[in-house]
Amino acid sequence: MHILILSDFFPPQVNAGAENIAFELSQGYRNRGHKVSIITINKALKRGEFIVEKDDGYTCYQIGFNYNEKLSAYVGLYNPTVLKIINKIIINNNFDVAHIHNIHAYISYSAIGLLRKYGIPAILTVHD
Repeated sequence: MHILILSDFFPPQVNAGAENIAFELSQGYRNRGHKVSIITINKALKRGEFIVEKDDGYTCYQIGFNYNEKLSAYVGLYNPTVLKIINKIIINNNFDVAHIHNIHAYISYSAIGLLRKYGIPAILTVHD
């Protein structure tokens, strides 16, 4: 099974509660023989730029995005810059299921609709 994990941040960039849980679960999925891909934000990259890293059995898509946090209520609901890139990633992969963690600050909850558009079942774990 190919499992997609979406999390605004992911270790080693951020080592906090939700990010560590997403990481531990991704290890558990991989240890059970599943293919794991992660989509996360990398604030050090330019807006709209993305890189792909393959490390320790994972594929990690890091999307560049940073913004004025006064806009967080809007960006948390709809982030067209990031969604455009996620759409490309989904088209080029065969994800069986997605496990969504904290996406309310950068990736945006509109990513759930994008997963639905492509028929990818999703689980949302609400951490905060």
